[in-house]
Amino acid sequence: MEVQTTNGACHNDEVGEVQKSLDRRYDDIKAGRVAPIDGEAFFEELRQREEALLYLNR
Repeated sequence: MEVQTTNGACHNDEVGEVQKSLDRRYDDIKAGRVAPIDGEAFFEELRQREEALLYLNR
């Protein structure tokens, strides 16, 4: 997939780096070096922390 931008080469380099990073993370999960997290649980915890901070700073 090629995306046209004003600076296409730079954009393609960035996309390539993101792909490498995702590939490494996938390999880490498959090999058991890291554990995946539950996205819904993470965002619920994040929401609760944000509410607590807002409560403390009022």
